[in-house]
Amino acid sequence: MRRQFTYNSTEEFKHVLSKEVWNDVYNNLDVNSSLEAFLDTFLRCFNIAFPYKRVNLGERSNKRWLSKGLIVSSKRMQTLNNLKSTFTLTREALVYIEKYQIYKRVLSEAKKRDNDRYVIESVDRTKAMWRLINREIGKAPENDQKLELKIGNRIISDPTEIIDKLNTYFISTVEELVKQKSNGSMNYESRFFMVKDNHKVIRQSERKAGGESVNNKIAGELPTLIDVKGWNENTPLDSKGNINMNNKSSHQISRSIPLTIYHQSIRGLRGKANKLLGQLHPSFPQVLCLTEHHMNQLELQHTPLDGFKLRASYCRNSHVKGGACIFVQDGVRCTSIDLEKYCKDKDFEACACKVYLNTKRVCIIAIYRAPSGNLDSFLTKLDIILKNLFSPSLDFIICGDINVDYLVHSNGKSQIEAMLKTYNLTSVVNFPTRIQQKSATAIDNTFNDVTKVGNYSICPIINGLSDHDAQSITLHSISSRPPTKKYILSRKINEYTINDFLLKLSYETWDSVFSSDDINIAFNSFLDSYLKIFYSSFPLKSVHTTHTHTHTHTQKKNNNWINLGILTSCKRKRELYLACRNSENPNRINYYKKYCKILSVVIKEAKKLNYADKINQSSNKNKTIWNIIKSETNRSGISDKINTLNVEGNLIKNRQEIVNTFNNYFSSIAKNINSTHTNLSNYKPHITSLHYLFQFLSPLSQILT
Repeated sequence: MRRQFTYNSTEEFKHVLSKEVWNDVYNNLDVNSSLEAFLDTFLRCFNIAFPYKRVNLGERSNKRWLSKGLIVSSKRMQTLNNLKSTFTLTREALVYIEKYQIYKRVLSEAKKRDNDRYVIESVDRTKAMWRLINREIGKAPENDQKLELKIGNRIISDPTEIIDKLNTYFISTVEELVKQKSNGSMNYESRFFMVKDNHKVIRQSERKAGGESVNNKIAGELPTLIDVKGWNENTPLDSKGNINMNNKSSHQISRSIPLTIYHQSIRGLRGKANKLLGQLHPSFPQVLCLTEHHMNQLELQHTPLDGFKLRASYCRNSHVKGGACIFVQDGVRCTSIDLEKYCKDKDFEACACKVYLNTKRVCIIAIYRAPSGNLDSFLTKLDIILKNLFSPSLDFIICGDINVDYLVHSNGKSQIEAMLKTYNLTSVVNFPTRIQQKSATAIDNTFNDVTKVGNYSICPIINGLSDHDAQSITLHSISSRPPTKKYILSRKINEYTINDFLLKLSYETWDSVFSSDDINIAFNSFLDSYLKIFYSSFPLKSVHTTHTHTHTHTQKKNNNWINLGILTSCKRKRELYLACRNSENPNRINYYKKYCKILSVVIKEAKKLNYADKINQSSNKNKTIWNIIKSETNRSGISDKINTLNVEGNLIKNRQEIVNTFNNYFSSIAKNINSTHTNLSNYKPHITSLHYLFQFLSPLSQILT
């Protein structure tokens, strides 16, 4: 039985109360009889408006989302799995069973929508969400709890008596503390632990100053031994006085992320940046090494890759295509290394940067050698670079397209291996990176020092962006820095706080300002009142800013346009690429090309809609538009500073002197121009601009006539 308190029943209750005349209450002289008459009348109205109704207390059906269609699909899925495990099926049948896994996504979506409907229809949405969470994680509510309190050798199980004992203890403890505080200086640090397993209230008091113990009688009745599983008197406590049950070492709870380097011979980066991000989402590497980008320096600098910055690059000077570049995640500390003087088109095209990690420095070199390039020149230049950059504390990782097949033995492979072994660098790619209809070669490679790198893993990534497959190497023993939290003090100024500030200002009378005759006192009073209201509406709050070296937050912020549909389409495109790579069917190849074009249009439209939403939701639309333009053109603010100024051979390094020199120059330039043009003897006031125009047109008219 339960009463239902709804809006209609509440309004009915108010209506019934308003119709009541309360004669029995006012006409009765005895206060007790008057109270009884009031309660009888009030409860009668209350029971009329909120009657007891029989309500089914059973939980709602947990599988209301399980529709008839899902049940049929579930049975069909079971049948297909039984066929797969019992018989040897054809390739088409296996592909069909694999595609039928979409049933799981439909199942999850149906459950999600049912949970959303349950939360929206609930009166207490927070409570409804916690019910769903507890049900999903399998945590049932603990309704039948047997509470026991041990005082000395006596165990109390009656809930009423437990409440009385605890109430008496805490009341008397406060009274004793107040008395002892008035008698002398007393400081106790008490810690209370609520142990869920044993249902005991445990107290540990540490005396810090002189005086008698607090409430000796009750303290003596409480248990002196702390019965907590896995804890004893020597167990350390954290800064908040809680039991520190975490015995893991620091390296086990470290949140450092292993370094991942991605390389691909992209065969033209133009128009592929968004597709590349879509293929990498959501597990982005820290370093992107791309060879054969086919761009000039200006194009490459203005190619946006959200969450990455161009750190090193080489573009061909006298030939087209080719080139190499390195993109590094935002937040990863690195410096570029200038290798321009060693590079030569087709023979040796390279760029490098130095990445600073937790305890190591890693030099990453991206190289490209054309098939027609001179191998001897390539080896000589690479040897010079490694010799100049070599340091015992520096780890080298070389990745690129060297156009030497490592799957077969050749003279070029032997020469490269012999040279790199002098620096203890070995090849780690043992799979083909370029697969055609009749050939499979490993002309893209990655070299590192396995004795320094330690545990690593490398795998091919087939994305269909090039005829070269990508390689992703993860160095598990080399990790990037974990996120660090920095706190700043800031005031929250928005529409609500401003309205609160204006409201409080409107309530201020300013009596102390207008009543004072002294202007200084009046101003101080005004300032005190104003700042009091200002600090009340806009208080300083400590806000932590997370500087992460994994740029997860940046990727989520910049790549909102990458939705589930685009990820599914990219996966489908990769499957079509694998099907077309070893096929000569023209229809399949044409279908793949059309699919790529449609996907490009979809990605552009998704980015367009995402930017439109950003602009519409922004309070400063012009600034948001310019930020979008800068991100798309990969333009950042100019940070170049003038450190020295040469004035007639004198170098000025003091910034204040540099500013004063510029100020004096520009303020006196107009005076200097006037002083050099003071000779007005040849000035003819009757000559205007039309005079010179007629002088120019008169010989022209003579020629035409």
